[in-house]
Amino acid sequence: MRLPFLFPVLALVLGLNVVSALPLQFVENEGQWDAGISFAAYRLGAVASLGREGIEFAGACRADEKLGRLMLRFDGTAGVLPCGEEPRQTSYHFVTGTQDGIRRLAPRGYESILYEDLYPGISLRVRAAAPGEAGVLAYDVLVAAGAAIDTFCMRCEGIESLDVLPDGSLMLTAGDLTVRQAAPVAWQDAPSGGRRFVAARFRIVDDHRVGFEVDAWDPTLPGVIDPAVQFGTHLGGTAEEYAFNVLVDDVGNFVVVGFGQSLSPVAGRYDAFVAVLDPWLMSLLSLTILAGAGDDRAMVIESLGGGIVVVGGWTASNDFPIVGGAPDTRFGGSGEGFVTVLEPMQGTIMFSSYVGGAGDDCVTSVAVDAEGRVLVAGHTFSPDPGTWFDPPAASGFMMTRAGESDSFLCRLDVRQIGQAAVPVDYFTLVGGAGRESWGGEYFDTSRIELRRNSPKIALLPDGTVAMMGITVSSNFPTTATAYQPSLGGTEDIFLARIRPDATLPAGEQLPYATYLGGNSTDCPLGISVDSTGDVWLTGYTWSTSYPVTANALQPRLVSEDDVFVTRLRPDPGLPRVEQLAYSTYFGGSAYEWGHDIEVGGDGSVTVVGHSDSLNLPLSEPGSSTGLILSLRPVDGGSGTDMELGYAARVGSGFTLLTGVRAMPAGKYALVGYSAFTFPGLPADAYQPICAGNYDALVLVAATTRPIARFTASPVLGGVPLEVSVDASASEGYEGAQLTGYHWDFGDGSTAEGVQMVHTYTAPGRYVITLRVTTDVGTQDSTHSNVSVWCGPCEDMAPWQAADIGSPLFPGSSWKDREGISVCAGGRTNISTRDEFHYVHQEMHADFSAVVKVEEPLSWILGARLGLMARGSMQPDAPFAALLVQRYSTETRLMFRFRTEGVLSARAHGVPTLPLWLKIERRGQEILASSSPEGDVWTEVDRQVIAFGSGGPVLGGLAACGNDTGDPLKSFAPLRAHVTGLAVALAETFRRG
Repeated sequence: MRLPFLFPVLALVLGLNVVSALPLQFVENEGQWDAGISFAAYRLGAVASLGREGIEFAGACRADEKLGRLMLRFDGTAGVLPCGEEPRQTSYHFVTGTQDGIRRLAPRGYESILYEDLYPGISLRVRAAAPGEAGVLAYDVLVAAGAAIDTFCMRCEGIESLDVLPDGSLMLTAGDLTVRQAAPVAWQDAPSGGRRFVAARFRIVDDHRVGFEVDAWDPTLPGVIDPAVQFGTHLGGTAEEYAFNVLVDDVGNFVVVGFGQSLSPVAGRYDAFVAVLDPWLMSLLSLTILAGAGDDRAMVIESLGGGIVVVGGWTASNDFPIVGGAPDTRFGGSGEGFVTVLEPMQGTIMFSSYVGGAGDDCVTSVAVDAEGRVLVAGHTFSPDPGTWFDPPAASGFMMTRAGESDSFLCRLDVRQIGQAAVPVDYFTLVGGAGRESWGGEYFDTSRIELRRNSPKIALLPDGTVAMMGITVSSNFPTTATAYQPSLGGTEDIFLARIRPDATLPAGEQLPYATYLGGNSTDCPLGISVDSTGDVWLTGYTWSTSYPVTANALQPRLVSEDDVFVTRLRPDPGLPRVEQLAYSTYFGGSAYEWGHDIEVGGDGSVTVVGHSDSLNLPLSEPGSSTGLILSLRPVDGGSGTDMELGYAARVGSGFTLLTGVRAMPAGKYALVGYSAFTFPGLPADAYQPICAGNYDALVLVAATTRPIARFTASPVLGGVPLEVSVDASASEGYEGAQLTGYHWDFGDGSTAEGVQMVHTYTAPGRYVITLRVTTDVGTQDSTHSNVSVWCGPCEDMAPWQAADIGSPLFPGSSWKDREGISVCAGGRTNISTRDEFHYVHQEMHADFSAVVKVEEPLSWILGARLGLMARGSMQPDAPFAALLVQRYSTETRLMFRFRTEGVLSARAHGVPTLPLWLKIERRGQEILASSSPEGDVWTEVDRQVIAFGSGGPVLGGLAACGNDTGDPLKSFAPLRAHVTGLAVALAETFRRG
């Protein structure tokens, strides 16, 4: 039986270019669940539980949601214990605290589960739905030769109704839960090989029991009954997972930390997780859950080498797993920070400790120094920081909390794990009389509030620690040479350089500290250090006076929230003017936040975060909310000038990127979460779809890119135009060599190579695109345009031909057979400043002009062709015109005019071409008429136009191609041929 169902289940991990998530497998119960459960169908959360008596379908859900539960009980049998088939490589680890220490469970996962001989000769196999099958779960009823099919019966408990629909499917309703099984498919294995299919259907026994009926069943052959089942609910997503940080280990695996609800046996509770995925994000290698009785949130991770990591975060559990000589074993206040050292592939916890006191405390950053010691930063609301550790920590320059909350830095010598207590060889507070943390909730997805996730730290080349955070204190302990010695707004950034050596005098422990901010709120969220020791910061700002440098990519605040990217030199020996090396805003009309920042080996800087603006300067189009921004040194130089290397809004719907880590060859590992399926994931990604309210994301992105450059010559000329292009100025980067040069010439022709020659045979503006590719798959593109005329204007006497305004595509006209041909660009001839091609004569008195308009050769949407009387060649001159204009589905006759600076237009139906047009000037009045044959005229419109006095009035043919005016968009000009064009003083024409 197949039981695929559409119930959305929470999952972990996705990717950009390479991304992943969790397939279904069956995890045995070693005590982490109720005793009646033998296995759980698991996708980072239980989809169904399997026990001796049957299968229960239910998912984790938010506490405020009601979810029906459906139990399929094996009727008429005492049941059998299910057995796992085909062990999986993924390892699961459930780690919880106990009174005696910790309990670690490492259950195995399996491909499928078998209920063997559930009925005489009948077994049941439960498995993941195969590719192409709807839903998640599947089951098969295996019938041995000679077995009686009618003995198989399932009792459906918890249902309100059970019905077989006209298409043969079975519909079950259980509270808010609806389950539909499609009509079963049955076959038998024939002795000669192959399958012998037989008709099968559901058999309703009573209101709660169902079995099967089959036709032409040969009892001497084994068989399979296989009903496809769709399991769905209108509740949508069932739980939430968030990824906060990532590292790439020594063998290329991704180690991701975060927290989620689907992991927890308690609805609505968050448990911390550490997940290990293979380098291609196709397999989950290990999943470790760190959990107690309350919420637990892992937010930061660093490597200790040898496959060992240190994880930090926040816990509300008084039974969080504490082990390995923890210097802080007491839970106090409403929440504590925690630090855990583990080997994630095996789920082995080597050390775990609380970090905090009697108030609310959180670990927000960890780092590992050159000697293998762990530096821990966070913020505290506790009044007793001097009493956290046993034995007491070595005291730093500030040991008494100065305000409502302070930041803290401590160092744990985890090299001594296994001793009575891991020593804390340095501890200090950092802060002033106000608050050095954001007030409010730690985490609020509805408002994307991660602002309490600071301070953050990074190690400088000399072993000192750069700490950045947020402060409202007006007396934050800045140093004498601080870049900004005083608070600038409501909330400012602080940057402190700390030497964690308790034997030094207090002044030497804090060699540098400064404010950084403008006149409002400035919130830092990410920090990184480059090879020169400069500190890079990102976050968001509301300040219109946030400090930026003269070479800023964006010198001003555009909306209420913009990203900032700042490079600061925390060197007390530098003058203030030299400390701010680079700083810029980045944002659009809505909201942008930078959540993390990483400096690459080539000097480029990558920022990830969130974006709501639709008008960002994007390298690739996108309308989602995940922000990737890369700045690179100008011309690859070592100076402080930066340019936009890459910018994109990625994802589908709501997406937030929270962490970034550099990888080889200019690639980056990104993590975050999304409420929708991330587009474009490969089919073999670990989990290519979003299954919950929010799913964690793991992405691989190439933000360091080659540079595409080319020259083209000539870029302007008549048909045919031979253009030479040369891409030899394009550049690769360290670790990536250029291997591909792809040309798109904009006319349907493409080519490969560094230097090419292409001939354009039709008029128009064409966009040439060069895409270069490196040997590691990264790409860059650049564009340029070529304008190919129909040909230059010839001697048109007695007519004059010229463009009005400055059309991007130059118009031309020439005498052709018995008439005139025009090739016109221009955007419009009714705007404040006109752009079009005009074939005209000067008339010093009243006149008439006529023309026969044929169906144009290329009739473009918005293009216009007809007669115009005009005061001058100035783009804003008064005019009146009778024009044939092309709309999306039809051609219309329009009378348009401008007089005394006011534009107007009147429509006059759908004409039939060819059509004769005529305009007459009678003093200050223009009379417009039309005629099918040019002999009997019908007045169309008339209007008084203030041409002015004393000068001539122009009369003739106007042609406009309706160009967008964008030089990087292709354009095909209006090409038309007219006959009978004539103008004469005070004379009415019949046929010209």
